[in-house]
Order: sequence, then structure tokens, then C-alpha cells
Amino acid sequence: MKKNLKRLTAVIALSVAISFEINAQPVLDNTFSGDGYLLTNSGGDDFARSVVIQSNGRILTGGNSFGNYGYSDISITRTKSNGTPDNTFGTAGVTRIIGGFFCDMALTSSGKIIVAGGGVGPTNVNNFIVYRLTKNGEIDNTFGTGGSVKVNMPGKNMICFDVMIQPDGKILLAGYADDGYGGHHNMIIVRLKANGNLDNSFATAGIFKFLPSNKSSECNQLALQPDGKIIACGHIDTLIVFSFFRYDIGALRLNINGTLDNTFGVGGVVKADKGTTDIASAVSVLTDGRIVLGGSSNYLTNNRFAALCLLPDGSFDTSFGTDGWSFSNIYGGNAGCTAMVTEPDDDIIMAGFAYIYAGASNQAIVLVKLLSNGSPDISFGDNGIDTSFYGTTTENCSDIALQTDNKIVIAGYRYVGADGSYLIARYTNSASFEKHSQPLASDYHVTIYPNPNRGEFIIALSAPLDKTATITITNLLGQIVYSGKLSSQENKVSQSFSLSTYLADGIYFVNIRSGKQVIMKQFVMKR
Repeated sequence: MKKNLKRLTAVIALSVAISFEINAQPVLDNTFSGDGYLLTNSGGDDFARSVVIQSNGRILTGGNSFGNYGYSDISITRTKSNGTPDNTFGTAGVTRIIGGFFCDMALTSSGKIIVAGGGVGPTNVNNFIVYRLTKNGEIDNTFGTGGSVKVNMPGKNMICFDVMIQPDGKILLAGYADDGYGGHHNMIIVRLKANGNLDNSFATAGIFKFLPSNKSSECNQLALQPDGKIIACGHIDTLIVFSFFRYDIGALRLNINGTLDNTFGVGGVVKADKGTTDIASAVSVLTDGRIVLGGSSNYLTNNRFAALCLLPDGSFDTSFGTDGWSFSNIYGGNAGCTAMVTEPDDDIIMAGFAYIYAGASNQAIVLVKLLSNGSPDISFGDNGIDTSFYGTTTENCSDIALQTDNKIVIAGYRYVGADGSYLIARYTNSASFEKHSQPLASDYHVTIYPNPNRGEFIIALSAPLDKTATITITNLLGQIVYSGKLSSQENKVSQSFSLSTYLADGIYFVNIRSGKQVIMKQFVMKR
């Protein structure tokens, strides 16, 4: 179902009708599926978990399709670059694997598709299950047994979260296995040869197990350094006996042979603690060798987006953010980062969800962009935060990827009625080499008062702006509710605003531009 957007109006001095348009980067790319996003549903609950861009620009999305009785199938879809289904893939653009649970996917150098999942194995516990598809979505029977490989640890339930292909074609899988002690999990990393056989040259019989005493740990994502060493990120619990969902961020580095790299952190391990619970969901290696962990950190009962930057030896990069940490508060809502990608210039885009209150609390898709030094990219959305998908239904972003033209593609789900549907969306994005807009001087102050307000407020600036200065006010959807010039006086700027009574209560953003400089503020309208 496509969305319908209404035109909104604002009143400032005289009544002026303003037609909406998207103001700030990023914006949904209307060359993709007509309005920037595509919803697909197979008749039950469908949840996309991974997105991959093929070399020809076509977009693969993988996830789970649940029937009426809760049984899951794996669904892989492929769309053309314009967002229409690619009927040369699978059946009408979809490959379905009956009875499997999808975790992640990756591309081999030849373009074949490795799908990592899970399912019950020969010892009646969950196994890692890996499938290989041809470029066109058919099961590749030359891989494993009939196109799939089961990785089994007898008596232990195994859950896979990530898959990565090494340059030599070997396949890395990451997740956890039950350790049989108080419900704890052990982080595990598995390496397969390109043909699907366990690689016995890696760790112990192809499987690395992280076994901290009486601790629960999980691996959420892997990254490869240029030297072939493996970074694993996730979390490690903070209690001695039982895990009560209180975790520290955990990062490990393995040598090529699957042993812990003692030159990283303490014995190959870095633990980081900022809140009651800290979790790393994603990891990237920057071009200068620094390592960025993206996830969430609990703060005053709410989770917020968190990024932690490490130097190559595992110590905190204190030049990044504040003492190595960068936090993004998503308008006071409970939020979590689920995925992350880095641009060619090492800027960082984090993606996930937040519960945003604007008359009602709804789960929205959120993108956050940081510069390589950990500060918000103020040219992106509202001071580095984009909530283009805020609406009246539940939605989530599970994965993010960049096209070669630097456009952003996300995958997740949106509820339409009672059922979840695959969501694929594409955003425009500044070219990676484009110079970022500069903030106003640090001694330049902008104040909005009162805040919150009932639609009547004053914007006061500490000094005059360029004669061409403009002001734009947008809502959470990016729709412009006011646009005009910002008049200057001799010694200061102070202008009163009265927004239309037809506007809804909620969060609004003020974007002031003066020449090449920009400043953004937010206020809350609450009648």
C-alpha cells in the first residue's frame, strides 16, 4: 500500500499556503518504485533481515516469511535498480526455501549467493544451515548436500547472525551456541571452505568458541581487516552467575588461523561499558585501520544509538566523539541501532529504530550519520538524524547497504494492517566526496522559546545573518510546513512565528541557512 501525504499549511505574519517537499538530506528516492520504497507480502508476516547490492545494481533482500501457524520459510527477493521485481530471479522475483529460518546472506566473487540460516539438525537441536544459490536464485546442488550444509555441535542449540565471504572464498559464520550453564551462550565463529566443508585449519576443527568463565556472549557481526584478521562484535554479560540482559559491548580479534590475537585489547578481547546494557550490533573497519562498533547503550532507562571507535590495538580512539564514544539521542525515545555502513570517506551511517512520541508513540525507522571523527553530520537530516519513515504504524530497519553512487538502501519491515511486509527503501545521499555544510561559528547562538510551545514561539539569533538567509520548518516526515526568508536587524535577529492551528502536535525541525552555513534546531508543539 502506498502512502498518501497531505499538503500542510503554516501561518507566519500573513496566511501563506506552503506545498510540501522534502527539505534535508537524505530523502526517499522517487526513482525507486515511484516513491522511494517497496512493500511485499506473501500472505502472512514477512520480515526482511538483510540487503545486498549485486554488481549489476540489482538489489537482493532476504528474510523470513511466517505462515498462519508460525512456521517460517526463507524468502530471497530481487528487484531491479528501479524497484520493480526482477522476474529472471527465482519465481517471479522470489526464491523460497521451505522450512528454513533466515539469518544473513553474502555474495561470492563469482556472484553466487550464500544464505546463512538455521534449523533443526540430526541431533534435534538448532544448527547453522548454509545454502548456496546461483546468480538467478536457483539452489546450487554442487554445494554441500543438495545445495546446503549443516554445521552441528551435538546437544547445543546454535543461532547464526552473520555470514561473510573471505577474499579466498572461505565462508565465515558467526553467532552463538548454548553452553549448558544457566542458559548462557558462547560466542562462536565457524569457517567453511568454499565447497561447504568445515575448514580444519581454523580454530578447533573449524569452530572458534569464546569461553569466558560463567559469562554469556554472542557475536552479532564480523568484519575483515586488510591483513585478513577477523573482528567480531557483540556483547558479554556483566554478571557472575546468570545473565539478566545486562551486557558490555564485546569485541574480539582473531588471527587468520582462528586464534585470539593477543595484540588486541586484553588477550584479544575488548570490553566497553557505558550504560546498564551496552550491545554492539555492527562493526566496520575504516580506511585508516580504526574500528567502529555500532549499537545501543542504556541511559536513564532508555536505549540510545551508540558508536565506539577503537584504535588498531583495541584502545579507545579519544579523538572520536567524547573519549571514543558518540551517542545519538533520538528525540528522547527508546532507540536501537541494528545495522551500520561506512562511506568511502569513512563517514558512518547507522540504522535502526526508535519509539518517537508525537501525539502517540510509534516505532519509526531512524538513520543517523556521523563524520569520521564521531560528530553528527549536520548536513544529513536533522542535525545528523533522519526519521523519514515516521508514521502511524510499526516499522523497523534490519540492514543497510550503499550503492556505488552512494545512495542508501535499507531493508526491514512495515506493518500493513495486522501483517508485517518486507520493506525495501532507497534514499538519495550526498556524494561521498561532497564537502559537508559547515555549522555556524561556535560562539553563534540560536534560541527557540518557549519550547515546548503551542505553535507560537520566537527564534532569536545572537547576530545578524547573510541577507539571503532562509528558514524552513519541517515535521517528522520531512514535509515543509513553513519556508521563507529570515529578516535581519542591525544588532540581532528576533522573529516571532505563529504556526497554523491545523498542524498536529509533535516534533518539528527548524533549518536556518546563511550562505554555505547551516544550523538546525528542534521544538515540540503541544497544545
